[in-house]
Formats: sequence, structure tokens, C-alpha cells
Amino acid sequence: MAGTDLKVRWSTLGETNPRQLEDARLQLHWAAQLAASFGQTLGEPKDDDSHRNMIWWPSWGMLVSNTAAGPDGVRLGLVPGDFELFLFNRKRELLSGLSLPEQTLDEAYAWLAEELEGVVEMGGVVRMERPEFSIPDHAVARGSAFLKGDGSEFDEVARWFDNANALQSELLTTFDSASDVRCWPHHFDVGFLITLPNVEDGSARSIGVGMTPGDVYYPEPYFYVAPHPTPASAGNTPLDGGGHWHQKDWFGAVLTGTELLEKASRPEQQCQVSLVFLTEAISTCHRMLMCGEDDV
Repeated sequence: MAGTDLKVRWSTLGETNPRQLEDARLQLHWAAQLAASFGQTLGEPKDDDSHRNMIWWPSWGMLVSNTAAGPDGVRLGLVPGDFELFLFNRKRELLSGLSLPEQTLDEAYAWLAEELEGVVEMGGVVRMERPEFSIPDHAVARGSAFLKGDGSEFDEVARWFDNANALQSELLTTFDSASDVRCWPHHFDVGFLITLPNVEDGSARSIGVGMTPGDVYYPEPYFYVAPHPTPASAGNTPLDGGGHWHQKDWFGAVLTGTELLEKASRPEQQCQVSLVFLTEAISTCHRMLMCGEDDV
């Protein structure tokens, strides 16, 4: 069960209804493409595309890009709560910052390219490569300025990321073959992958664990546990830890923000419900993949 430190670190969710976060989530998703561009343009290319992903720094409340090549170790950070971008060096010294509200996406890219000219070794003008991801549409993608409003929606999205990172960082230590927790700019989810032994024919097996602040399937944040490949009799096994099986386009266990808040209002309760869901769903998916669902 959750350790004391995790429960203490948990930020109370529900100050803003999880189904009212869509606009903030979409704007942040587009803003996160700047961090992906940073890694794509300046980072060392990786076969698994990880040079374009981000990590969450809890002490800063920030999604952080990979490091640019060069001695200064420049990185770009996106602070969801304040809706700001920051450039800083290997010593975590602030080099420059930009408040995104009232800026357009193109203006943010122009700011980034200009600021980078003086801090990275690119031999002149830095031309930012934009990711080719197809992500959900929003007015900012068509030239409208970013807007923050009173900021409550952005603060709530930040709490979801912070809690998910803390919970998953503790969970993955119980597995020998788990990746680090990362935020992937395509789906804008934060999660990790558990790799299982291959089947006899060499086919890979794995379990994806994560949280997304919302997508085309659910207009609200949710935790998920997704086995690969999909078990033959997917969906017939009870989820003793709560949540439900999702079966449209992909298969996995899901606990939505609404389901979580219906069960828990206090932070320690929310932490426990989320941890139980993820732990039980991982265990169930593991047995389904290793033994076949009929043996669960």
C-alpha cells in the first residue's frame, strides 16, 4: 500500500471538475509540442523516440525536455500551472522565460529559436523542427493566442500530472523490467512500461501504465493499465480494484477522474484508491498475459 511519503505528497484533486479541463488540457498539449521540438531539434536521436519525450520535475511543477547537445546542458521546461516556458542550463540556472497567455504558438516558437541562438552551438539561426504528430485540434493550432483565464483548470491539470508521477514512480520500483516514468508528447500521457518475457514464438508482451489528462475517448483525466497484446478473452475478468475495462480501439483497465472522485474526496483516500486500482489492474493484466485469461 501507499507509503506515508506518497500520501503526504498527494495534492487534492477535484477543486475543478475533471470534465471541465478539456480546454486547458488541449492548450497544454499544443504547448508541450515546443518541448518535443526542442528534443527533436537539439537532442540526440533515439530509436525509441525518447529524445522527444519529457519528465516531470515535482519540485518545479514542470514538464522538462531532454537535454540539448553541448556543454551547457540546456533544457526547456513547461510549467502547466503557471502556463510558462523556461530555458535553463545544467546547473538549473534560469536563462530565459516566456508567459504563454496572449502569445500564439508561432510566437512561442520564434521566442524559443531566438533565445536558443545565444545558448546552444548551432552556428547561427536555430530552426526548430516541429513534430509531425497528429494531435487533437484547438484554436491555438490555427493562430489564436493561448488563454489562461483564472488559471484554475491549469492548476488542476498540474495536480493530475504531479500525483500521477509520484504514484507511478513508487509503483515502478516493484518491477525488475520497468521503464522510467515519461510524458510522451503525442498522446500527452505520463506513464511507464513493464516488459514481460516473450512468448515462445518471440512475440513481445508488455503492460503500459499511465495517466492521461484526457483524450478522444474520455474528456477528463484517467489512469490506465493496458496489456499488449490484447488477451484472447479480454474484458471478462473482474477488476477488483475498481475502474472498468475499455475496449474501443484499444484494451485496458481505466479509472476516470469522475470514478475516482466519486470514491474519494480527501487526498489520502484519492491516493489509496488510485494505487489500489493500478496495483490490482497490473496484477490482473500480468496474469492474463502470462497464463491466459481463462486461468485468472
